[in-house]
Amino acid sequence: MSVEMKSRRQIPGATGVRRLVLAVAVLAPWLFGAPAAAQDSPLDGASPSGSGMPGRDLIRDVLSWGMYVGLGACGAAILYGGATWAGFGSASAGRAVHGKTYVIAGLIGAAVIGVAPTAVKMLFRAGSS
Repeated sequence: MSVEMKSRRQIPGATGVRRLVLAVAVLAPWLFGAPAAAQDSPLDGASPSGSGMPGRDLIRDVLSWGMYVGLGACGAAILYGGATWAGFGSASAGRAVHGKTYVIAGLIGAAVIGVAPTAVKMLFRAGSS
């Protein structure tokens, strides 16, 4: 037997103690019941609502303005990318690739802005059920 093997000896009875601790930890909730705090959630039946919240209309307006500005930026990126793509299509391949990138980025950005409210609602419903 090597020296390394001798130094890794088990303490007599340690495995029995580990098994006992594990059994108590696993069986304790069934034996004594779960605490009341773990059984009842304070959020049961709660749903998000803006009623009575000060500034609710302002927050809704700011989000709408942000979507409007974002869609405008996406539209500008698509127009700039299309012009760059068409203008430099045969003269400069690098600029044409930049134009394609702007067009694709504008389209993806507009899609994300359009899908975001629906995705948030869907994910909230999936998480709350």
